[in-house]
Amino acid sequence: FFFFFFFQAEDGIRDRSPSRGLGDVYKRQVLYSTDTYHQTRTAKVDSTPVISLDWSNDSKYIRVVSQSNKYLFFTVDNMEQDPNGAANTKGLDWATQSCKLGWSVQGIFEGNNDFGEINGVAISSKEKLIACGNDNGVISIFRN
Repeated sequence: FFFFFFFQAEDGIRDRSPSRGLGDVYKRQVLYSTDTYHQTRTAKVDSTPVISLDWSNDSKYIRVVSQSNKYLFFTVDNMEQDPNGAANTKGLDWATQSCKLGWSVQGIFEGNNDFGEINGVAISSKEKLIACGNDNGVISIFRN
């Protein structure tokens, strides 16, 4: 599998390959190939789907939120659930913040939001702003 990124050709250079209906005003760039990826470990999270996951900066932990709003932590080395993950990862820096549960995003549930209504969360790179989207199609921004 290959993932392509299409962007408008503003410099006048056109992609020579067929455009598949996009016209000739788009260039493409291969971002990465998945041919080199292979599955190394798995873990059963819950009987409900995983809706978000985050990597720790040191790649030693993954935290997940399931559709049943369980907030779980796994050690990457053996993909076993760490029942004390919240305590064991206190102060750990995370590469991403897509989980809707956790200390850094707890303020998003004030007002009319509840666990079931929030569908997506992202935190800015400087961790000053949090964006979340809900069931009603509303995106809310919170200042940290």
